Amino acid sequence: MKRTFASMHVRAICHATEDEQRVRQALVQVVGDAPLDVTEAGGHHGNRIVILEAELKDPKTVETFFGRFSDDDLDRLRESIDQRMDDGCNFFVRVDKQTAYGGTVKLAGNDDAILVRLRISTYPAKRETACEIARLFLDEQLAKKQPR
Repeated sequence: MKRTFASMHVRAICHATEDEQRVRQALVQVVGDAPLDVTEAGGHHGNRIVILEAELKDPKTVETFFGRFSDDDLDRLRESIDQRMDDGCNFFVRVDKQTAYGGTVKLAGNDDAILVRLRISTYPAKRETACEIARLFLDEQLAKKQPR
């Protein structure tokens, strides 16, 4: 079984009431200094919305991303793999935008989140195999954090 994350797509919505630079800084905390695609859109009431996105393909970025989570969050991710994986072998994680701005990457507990989609590459592409790959990867991440 090949254990690979093919890509990591990150998206944050910046509402008219938010400071775009702060949202950008939150994204930097999650993915580093990756180039961002910026799309402007209008909200339901005509208010300005900015969508910030990054697509990353470097496996080291994925390891760094997961390495920023606490052991408790990694455990929560591991326990919820089945709910976070779709049939296309995409693993979804929501990061708290406010704490990311402050320098701490943690799972979101509300809708104010940075959305992360990690594509797991496996052949044949099966959800069950992708879940096992994610489980093994998260086990490795937890083991790295354990004192020796």
